[in-house]
Amino acid sequence: MVKTKNYTSLISTAQYTFHMPKISVEVPVTWGTYLSKILEALRAQTFQDYEVCVASSLKEDQHKDLLESFGAKFVSSGPNILEKRYRAHQLCRGEYSLLLDETRVPHRTLLERLDLHDEDMVIISEGEARDSFWEKAAHLDKLLIHKCPDLDFTKGYILPRYFRSTLLTMAFENVKKKIGDKKFVQVLMEDHQLISYEASLLSNRVAIINDILIMHYGDRTLSEILSKYHRYGRHHRVLKGTPYEFMLNLLKRRRRTCKDFRLTWTQHAQLMILYLARGIPFAIGYYIW
Repeated sequence: MVKTKNYTSLISTAQYTFHMPKISVEVPVTWGTYLSKILEALRAQTFQDYEVCVASSLKEDQHKDLLESFGAKFVSSGPNILEKRYRAHQLCRGEYSLLLDETRVPHRTLLERLDLHDEDMVIISEGEARDSFWEKAAHLDKLLIHKCPDLDFTKGYILPRYFRSTLLTMAFENVKKKIGDKKFVQVLMEDHQLISYEASLLSNRVAIINDILIMHYGDRTLSEILSKYHRYGRHHRVLKGTPYEFMLNLLKRRRRTCKDFRLTWTQHAQLMILYLARGIPFAIGYYIW
C-alpha cells in the first residue's frame, strides 16, 4: 500500500447541510437480469450508511417500481457503460463510491469491510457465482489476477471498484476533456479502465482486499463469450486517435503467473482455452469486422 501522493478535493463537504452517506453504490443497467439480487444483497448489508444510484438504458418505467421500493435513485441513460457510470455518479453524494455492475452481487459484509479503508481506491477480489466450464475458467482467471496483482491500470484487468468520490469525479471529468463528449458516450468496454487510469494519475493511495467479496454472474456458454468479445473488439476502436490510444495494444492484457500462485498444466490449458475464446473474436472485431 502506498500513501505518498495526494490530490486537491474538488467538492468541499462544507457545502452539504444534509446527511451525506458514507458510500454511494453506483450501478449501470443494460438488461436488469440480476438487479433484484444486487438490491437484496445491499439491503442485507451489515453496514447501512449507503445510497444506491442507478443509470439505465431500459425503458423508463422498467424496474421503476423495484428501484423505488429499495429507495434507489435512478436516471435514464444512453446504451454505453461509461455514460451510465457518469450519470449514476452525478446522482450520488456519498463520501466514497462503489462501482458495481449489474452482474456483480456484493457479499453481505462488503460495505462494512470497505468502511475500514481510508485509501483513495480499493481493489476488491471477485469470484464467479456459477460453475459451468467457462465460469470455472473465469474464476481461475480472477484468482490469478488477484494472487499476482499488477497495479498498472493501463492493462485493464485489475482495477479498483471503490473510490473516494471527489477523486472519481475528477477522473470522469478528465476523461471527458481528453476524448470529448461524442466519444465519451460511445465507450463500452474501457469505461472502468479509463476511470481508474485517470484516478491513478491523481493518487496512488491504493489498497487490495484479498477476500472474495463480490460474486460475478458471468458468461455461461461459448456463444455468449464469442458475441460479447466481438462486440468489445469493435467498440475498442473508439479510442483510436485519442490520448488513450496507447492502451489499445492487445499484448497489454496478458496475465503473468507469480511464485504465490502456481498453475497446474490442466489449469494452464483451461485458461488458454478461455483466453482464445475471448481473444479471437475480440481481435476480429477490432482489426477486421
